[in-house]
Amino acid sequence: MASTTRRSKKSILFIYTGGTIGMQEDLKTGALKPVDITTLSDQLQDLRKLNFRYGLHSFPVPIDS
Repeated sequence: MASTTRRSKKSILFIYTGGTIGMQEDLKTGALKPVDITTLSDQLQDLRKLNFRYGLHSFPVPIDS
């Protein structure tokens, strides 16, 4: 009897806290502000092409490092 190995998708959990790469410049004030979480989520959609599942968790108030 042959055994069947089922390959599952790899999973990645992104935890968005802000930090240097999680901020963008406000063009009007020059101050840094948190990246819009929906924009970040849209950019992660490409991971599905690589056969990854992903989750995204955001702190309530992301902060700059």
